Amino acid sequence: MTDDKHACPVNTANCKAFDDSIAERLGPAAQEADFPEEDLTPEYEPYVDVQEDLEATPKAQDNYVGVDLLFPKGGIMARGHVTARKRDADDNPKGHVNDNPILDTREYTVTFDDGDVPKLTANLIAKSMYAQCDPDGSQYVLPDSLIDHHRRLDTALRPPDQTIVRMDRKTYKNQNIVG
Repeated sequence: MTDDKHACPVNTANCKAFDDSIAERLGPAAQEADFPEEDLTPEYEPYVDVQEDLEATPKAQDNYVGVDLLFPKGGIMARGHVTARKRDADDNPKGHVNDNPILDTREYTVTFDDGDVPKLTANLIAKSMYAQCDPDGSQYVLPDSLIDHHRRLDTALRPPDQTIVRMDRKTYKNQNIVG
């Protein structure tokens, strides 16, 4: 009941009559003295959830440590392995955890295949993870371009042969139909 309904004398009388009918049918309410001490529920101090300045993911459960991905490096994509979280001189982890990857400021060391070991932020690692995974979580990599491909079939059109000018002076793309 709301405080207004509880303050009404009619409602108060109805509640008292209901409580009395329960006590009459079931007997008086149990008291702590009715039970042995070992059966009573102990009273604990209430838990206070403090998340300030706590490392959200310990070393063993860090989502990024141990990941192999392609990272942008010098204009190309290079394979790297996230080896550890960066720490300051007092061995405290650098950066702060945030559920939003854009606001996550943690720093990690990444070992590339060429031996380079730079520090990368969680934001860049998350961006690389999302870019290389499909909605099911499977990893895939698509090539940006093909480089140094010199082989071609004799039936392939050369660039000068790709356009044709007909008698009506209109240009058309030549279709290379292999039969």
